[in-house]
Amino acid sequence: MVEALSHHGFEEPLKHITVDHSRIHDKQLHNFMTRNTRNFFHILRIPDSFTAADPNTWSTDDSYLEAKSVVKELCVMNDTTERAVALMNDTTERAVALMHSRQRTVCDE
Repeated sequence: MVEALSHHGFEEPLKHITVDHSRIHDKQLHNFMTRNTRNFFHILRIPDSFTAADPNTWSTDDSYLEAKSVVKELCVMNDTTERAVALMNDTTERAVALMHSRQRTVCDE
């Protein structure tokens, strides 16, 4: 797993991943880790020393328990949030268009 943390990921991490479900059984945790994973730990100031240990020992590892505690408290942004933001932007654009339309009507009178 430590080696996987040195693999290059995408410069701009993907918003959504696509996984071939017929091959998912061949994958292990390290297949989903790159340098970007380490950045995640760094940005959130989460200890990552547990990644060097056998995952079977993580449940008793202090750095893992601390990381787990931090991650459990994170709020996840998802498609629902993205849709809500898009709806707000659309509503704002419509309101501005309506306001401009009314101003033109007043000016034409």
